[in-house]
Amino acid sequence: MAGWERNTPEGGYDSGEHSYGEQDVLGQAGLTEAMFDWLDDDSKVHPTHLPQSLAEFNLLLGIYYSSLTRAPVELPFDPPDDIIGSLKKIL
Repeated sequence: MAGWERNTPEGGYDSGEHSYGEQDVLGQAGLTEAMFDWLDDDSKVHPTHLPQSLAEFNLLLGIYYSSLTRAPVELPFDPPDDIIGSLKKIL
């Protein structure tokens, strides 16, 4: 939470310091405020509510599977078993 690193073909290795903790405090405050807004008004649904989180997770599984099959995936996606195991074998 105090630094970053990257390695790119163009720039090689690079690193630096960054206080992610300070940003995390602001992010957590925003999520907390969003929760209070939702409690006050049912139409202001929290951005991390379960149906949204499940849809985003399904999207990630679709991206993983698309990388395995090298083909587009229709969403919502019904993933086969052991996508992560298949990715480990290939990568």
